[in-house]
Amino acid sequence: MTPVWCPRLRWYVEGFNQRSGIFVDVIAQPIGRLPAEVEMTLFRVVQEALSNVRRHSGSETASIRLERRSSEVVLEICDHGHGLPARRLSDDPDELIATGVGIPGMRQRLRQLGGSLDIGSNGAGTRISAVVPLMNGKSHAANTSRG
Repeated sequence: MTPVWCPRLRWYVEGFNQRSGIFVDVIAQPIGRLPAEVEMTLFRVVQEALSNVRRHSGSETASIRLERRSSEVVLEICDHGHGLPARRLSDDPDELIATGVGIPGMRQRLRQLGGSLDIGSNGAGTRISAVVPLMNGKSHAANTSRG
């Protein structure tokens, strides 16, 4: 069963494409329903990541992949732009002023669910990977933190 928020995700992506002219390919594996806070967090990560693609990457395309891997849900957003400066990838709270609230905000939302955010970037694009662990098909309790 596809999560209820996947149609909302597709609707959001279609609107994003119309507003920005950036084509986004969505590949969503059927993973069933997730706890509401997980669905909302992943949706917010997509919103922020696509906003960053539009504002900073220079890419004309992006892709979103959602899948379940054993005991976790993985969301990846990729673009084919010019990448991020190394200082924008820092996990240091002191870098918040330099990076704005987008990347640190995504990290914090995911950490509250016991998840993580990984960003890989080079001159050929950026890949954002959001991981939320599942326990018996459900998310770990909120307010646990990792790393």
